[in-house]
Amino acid sequence: MVNAKNKVMKTIFVCILIIIGSGSYAQLVGDRISVGGGSIEVMGGDEGNVRTVGSPYINETYSPAVVEGYDKPIELRYNAYTDEMEFDVDGTLYALAKNKYPKVVLGWKKQTPYIYTTYQDGTDTVSGFLRIVNEKDKYPLYVKETVSFSPSRKAASGYEADKPEVYKREKDRYFTMIENQIVEVPLHKKNILKRFPEFQKEIQDFLKNEKIKLNSEEDMIRVFDYLNSL
Repeated sequence: MVNAKNKVMKTIFVCILIIIGSGSYAQLVGDRISVGGGSIEVMGGDEGNVRTVGSPYINETYSPAVVEGYDKPIELRYNAYTDEMEFDVDGTLYALAKNKYPKVVLGWKKQTPYIYTTYQDGTDTVSGFLRIVNEKDKYPLYVKETVSFSPSRKAASGYEADKPEVYKREKDRYFTMIENQIVEVPLHKKNILKRFPEFQKEIQDFLKNEKIKLNSEEDMIRVFDYLNSL
């Protein structure tokens, strides 16, 4: 009788777990999930519980966001390692379908706009999120924010310690539009002059007279404001 009773209790317990488990995913239907009273397309889910050093995020905090093509409330954060706009639903991470929602603005008071677009990365044509610094008609300015990842490594001997997984923020890279292509702006004086051959003298004088530091976003904004005035 005791064994039979235990079997009944186990069966009931398993059924409860199945119901609870099913309920936690009730909002996910196909490639869409309900958020803020609306239904938005996603790219899978991830529990996101891995312990690491550093962060894949530009800002760990979720920010109120405006998503072109979605008019309901949503909070997002940008994962610069996976190049995804993420949001959380009941402890599970989801990413926006980038092709469906290419324009995103994070934050209310301090707004940070991003665009998912195609650009030239060296000799390769790739797609990804670029942060919009300005969208001037002649020479817009974009920033590619990148985080690299190093996997964990077990110690080779008892004299060493295990190395954890590490996320590292890389230097920002700048891009602009030239001849209908988004291309990288080199952060070296000689190369930036080659990128804009028709304005070499003007740029050279501006860099010298204004003591411009090309690795400074503030100074890069000044350079592009000047370029757009020529």
